[in-house]
Amino acid sequence: ALDGIALWKGTQLSPNVFKDVKLYVAPNGQVGDCVPNILSLPIISTRFKKLLYPLVTGDVQFFEAPLYDQETRKPESGYWVMNILARSDCIDFQRSEYSYFPESDIICSFEKYCMDSKRLPSAAIFRDENTASEFFVSEAVMRIARHATITGITFEEIEVS
Repeated sequence: ALDGIALWKGTQLSPNVFKDVKLYVAPNGQVGDCVPNILSLPIISTRFKKLLYPLVTGDVQFFEAPLYDQETRKPESGYWVMNILARSDCIDFQRSEYSYFPESDIICSFEKYCMDSKRLPSAAIFRDENTASEFFVSEAVMRIARHATITGITFEEIEVS
């Protein structure tokens, strides 16, 4: 069974973790290189995977994405779920802007991220221990994606202290 939290925590997953999962995409829709979905899974095209792979080997597990055409119910091949294994605790809370859930000490959202340069990992793609579904990429990943005109993704520059 799929455990979405395990995906956010950087836990190594078994090869058949998505066998009972089906995500439907619009019929004859133009599915881009990065596929938005209700489960917040980072789903990318084979084209993007080939570009990323040399930079993320060991830091990411790839699984065939369980995408299906909404109308025909047939599988859509050529897409991959990334399980991002690299983790860090590098958010500089003094310089970041964020809000809490009402009457709670649990962070609801970040309006602005700032990363502590001393705690930044060397990984080209990683998640921070203090966030849920967000992930962060290096400038090298951003440059590759922009140069290849990867679709379906936007980048926000993050301050580093």
